[in-house]
Amino acid sequence: MTAEVDCIRLLGQRQALPVLLLEGDSHVFEVDHPYSASSPLQREPLE
Repeated sequence: MTAEVDCIRLLGQRQALPVLLLEGDSHVFEVDHPYSASSPLQREPLE
């Protein structure tokens, strides 16, 4: 990944702009049991 980071750094320097680099993983997010509206974990709406 060093080559990719170096490339991003160089491009950011050429444009004189800040660069935000985020690293993630390859897991797939899936919601298989969503909370119901009556769940105690639901937040009250802001008024």
